[in-house]
Amino acid sequence: MTITITGSGFQSPQGLIGSFIVWSAGDAETYLLTPTRVSSDSQLTARVDASLLKHPVSVEVRVVNGDVVEWWEGYREYPVSNALSFAVISATGRWKLGGDGSCYFDASDSGANQCEPSEDATRIRR
Repeated sequence: MTITITGSGFQSPQGLIGSFIVWSAGDAETYLLTPTRVSSDSQLTARVDASLLKHPVSVEVRVVNGDVVEWWEGYREYPVSNALSFAVISATGRWKLGGDGSCYFDASDSGANQCEPSEDATRIRR
């Protein structure tokens, strides 16, 4: 899944410094770095890994302008946006193994999962 964030002052990456998205769920932080694309100084897009959407959880998303390595190491003095809060909800259905070996989510079926989605699992069948 791809998210698009609009705002102002986003910085194109130059090495490890630029705008990046922090996805916070509980005590865990995930950095949506690749591919994070600054479309303009007012729009940022990033891919959300399928593993972050597997379980119901409350999430906060923020944009940081700074050095991702220093942020990861605990430095929190960079400009940070306000948080956007939302919930990842569980869907009725199960992960199934396709004939081509891919793992997909079938919302019309229930029961035990046949596979675990990879970060590239994006297909949903209804």
